[in-house]
Amino acid sequence: MQTAVACSNKEKLVIFSALIFPNFLIFQKFSSMSDVKKYTMAEVAEHNDKKSLWIVIDKSVYDVTKFQNEHPGGEEILRDVAGKDASEDFEDVGHSADARKIMKKYKIGDLA
Repeated sequence: MQTAVACSNKEKLVIFSALIFPNFLIFQKFSSMSDVKKYTMAEVAEHNDKKSLWIVIDKSVYDVTKFQNEHPGGEEILRDVAGKDASEDFEDVGHSADARKIMKKYKIGDLA
């Protein structure tokens, strides 16, 4: 038998799933959305050089410091938008589905 209970608050959604076996009960905790760190634009703006380069794309915050040398368009492209909202620049270029997959590993949070 499996039972699911959802509990939410402002910061997180937690789902508990209880599996009932003979003679004991096992609880599994799954967490989603809660572990996303929130940053202000002021915090992002502090990371505006090659030593620490953050950008915002569609309200998501990315630390692309380690990606600079790998960027197909060159590191200068990223440095030009360091510490800023690069959403418009990103969309104007028309990045591929592969580029969108790659960027997921650099996401560190969302805008507050």
